[in-house]
Amino acid sequence: MSNNKVLTHLKNDIFTITLNRPEKSNCYDLEMVIEIKSAFLNAKHSNALCILFTANGKNFSSGMDLNWMSNTSSKSSEENLAEMAPIKDMYEAILEVEIPIIGKIQGAVRGGGLGLVACCDAVFCEETVTFSLSEAKWGLIPGIITPILVQKIGPSNFLEIAISSRVFSFEEARRMNLVHHNVDFLETYLELVKENSLTSTKMIKKIIHDDYFSHQSLEKMLKLSNDMRNGPDFKLKRSLILKRL
Repeated sequence: MSNNKVLTHLKNDIFTITLNRPEKSNCYDLEMVIEIKSAFLNAKHSNALCILFTANGKNFSSGMDLNWMSNTSSKSSEENLAEMAPIKDMYEAILEVEIPIIGKIQGAVRGGGLGLVACCDAVFCEETVTFSLSEAKWGLIPGIITPILVQKIGPSNFLEIAISSRVFSFEEARRMNLVHHNVDFLETYLELVKENSLTSTKMIKKIIHDDYFSHQSLEKMLKLSNDMRNGPDFKLKRSLILKRL
């Protein structure tokens, strides 16, 4: 098995990006964040017609690695901000991809994993998938993924799941427009996307990107998230995180 935390391959005009840290529920650490960014940059410069974004193992992604997260509280605010900046760079790289991103999601999706799902243009799920935006449990905020999720599901849905940290189902996620279809429809959908004009699909994505995406909003959320990681609530919760590692 490859030691890479992200796998890629191009076949039949589809550039597949696969999260490959199944033993950790595909939570992302710094190394994986850099690999995800690189994978999407490579896809952007390939001749693919679309990207299939998926994951190995039982769960799609549990978000940020708790071990990496817990280590941040021992660093200065400036060091912390510099270490977390690659997460912003990763999301910017994903959002700036011009070709369609199709997500295939399974198992549990937690925290920052919802941000990865929200970056997809069309999302296909097993009906047993569950979601939770759980940062508030740890004295944190969703941070960089906040504007991405709000664009996708709206401020009302975002607030409800963020302040409760509750687990919600595939059907609820579909009603929120976080996901779109049962995974059974995926193969048919990929063929439909490949039949379309690539110029048209790129222009459609550009229109939405230009009107709704802001680099400034991600930078703002990075700083606010850093403030929370250096705040008293997270430091109090840090011992609970360490017990889970």
